[in-house]
Amino acid sequence: MLDKEMSFDQESMLEHFIPVDINDLIAGLLTELDLPEEEKRLFKQFCKIFLALYHAHFFTKLQSLKHNYLPFSPDRTTLLLQTHSNEALQVMQNTLIEEIKGIITKANYRPIGQEELNQALSETSPYGLDLSIDFDDFDEIHLYYRGWASRTEQKRSWRTFFLTPETIEIPIYRRLFLVLKLKPAKKTEGTTSFFSDPKAFMLDKWRQLFQMQMSQEGDNSVIYLKLFKDIPRADLEMLFPNTRVEMRRLDKFKIGVGGGGGVIGGIFTVVSKLARAAHPAAILLAVASFMGLMWRQAGKVLSSRNRYLSVLAKSLYFHNLDNNLGVLSNLIEMAEEEECKEAILAYGLLLHKQHQGCSAHQLDRLIEDHLQKLYGVEVDFEMSDGIRKLSEAGLIEETLDHLIKPCSLNDALLRLDQEWDGLFSFENCSA
Repeated sequence: MLDKEMSFDQESMLEHFIPVDINDLIAGLLTELDLPEEEKRLFKQFCKIFLALYHAHFFTKLQSLKHNYLPFSPDRTTLLLQTHSNEALQVMQNTLIEEIKGIITKANYRPIGQEELNQALSETSPYGLDLSIDFDDFDEIHLYYRGWASRTEQKRSWRTFFLTPETIEIPIYRRLFLVLKLKPAKKTEGTTSFFSDPKAFMLDKWRQLFQMQMSQEGDNSVIYLKLFKDIPRADLEMLFPNTRVEMRRLDKFKIGVGGGGGVIGGIFTVVSKLARAAHPAAILLAVASFMGLMWRQAGKVLSSRNRYLSVLAKSLYFHNLDNNLGVLSNLIEMAEEEECKEAILAYGLLLHKQHQGCSAHQLDRLIEDHLQKLYGVEVDFEMSDGIRKLSEAGLIEETLDHLIKPCSLNDALLRLDQEWDGLFSFENCSA
């Protein structure tokens, strides 16, 4: 089910995500660095090789991730030549989920915990929808977001008697990633009959149809991956496939008052006509008029529901970015770019003559100040991750007094060139 990470207030917590394109970051570093022209040329070459190396590493991860996802993909077009037991599928599923969590974390997404989700579900939708979902239908639910913002809209309210629009703030998730896996369908004995409990009967039928559609005609191993953009926090329900649209109390009241008054008036009219009527044709006409009135009121209910469904469909059409296998490619690309941003920013600022030989904390502040100064963005730079990548590549060294120093650009290019040659060496290819 949902991840157990603690919920937090997004508006007061900075993100690790760096909302600047990698090419703009490199151009900004070249502007800020106090380097001779020859070293600036070497730095451009360093960035080019570093990006190519990381692209090769992440391409290998993508191929592995796609292979592991194949048994669970709802869009599979190739043959699945190997069958797995339920126990083996469960192990593979757990491994796949952990791999996806690792990639989504590298892409600087944050998990949405149960407390935050409950808060979002309790808010009123800006689209005027009342939605409900049953989380018991799912075996796996994982929600992650990246980028927190808000947009303003003009909306008429009863507070101003619907005369003048007022400005409202709508909190949104800029990117939102969703993992869903359905629970195995339950075989129910003695299903509720329509006459004993019509609502429960229709709900059971709807759930059976939903289970059949989502489980790919009975295949309960399917895992759905979804990527969305600009999702209002109050509309998280619309991302789930078992969402049920419910009318708001105001709409129920309007239909109830209008429809109820019409039905009562119709009953009185029919009764009075029946009391005066002696001819069978007159009686049939009165009954037909009453049935027509009932059909019109039912049509109003269906019209309101269809209007809600139309709003929901349009919202999903414009908010959906990718699905299933395509989501994996998107996540890998985002993780690759975020990892490169962190490493290049750290190494680039260490090259500045004034910053060579600084502590990790000082470097962290330098990078955050650099991003604020050049791009006006505030982030919580993930210093430990940036240092780890540079250290693994042999591009920095730490002195006995815990100061970080970069190797020269010439040495850095030599080491990257050696790593590139090793990546496609005969030993690695045969392995």
